[in-house]
Amino acid sequence: MAKATVTKFNHHKINVVMSRTNQAVLLQQQINHLQQQQQKQVADVKAAATILVESVKPINILKSAVHSITTEPTIKENVVDAAVGLVTGLITKKLVVGKSSNIFKKLLGDGIQFLVTNFVINKLPIVKSSLKTIEQNDN
Repeated sequence: MAKATVTKFNHHKINVVMSRTNQAVLLQQQINHLQQQQQKQVADVKAAATILVESVKPINILKSAVHSITTEPTIKENVVDAAVGLVTGLITKKLVVGKSSNIFKKLLGDGIQFLVTNFVINKLPIVKSSLKTIEQNDN
């Protein structure tokens, strides 16, 4: 009976050791999996950071803005309208002020430039639609 108890004890001891070994192997496998997952996540974060850094460089922001202006028809129209308004305002200021060095005349010129620029920018879409209507009626 003592031999059977010793053998049973040894089997139990072997099972405990094997169970601990299996647990250690499983734990190591899980650690390895988590380390690989962490390496992948670190690589993903680095890639995203690189993309972010590239996207906020001034030249890339400028390229993006130019691209959006050239591809979006409404933005392109708004830029053209603003440019026409500014040029019209500058010409009007130059006609009013001329080569005068009088500070009041210059201030008056700035005010007139502002008013004319805003007026042209606001009325240009109306003029464009009127011209399109006239053009369509002629055809």
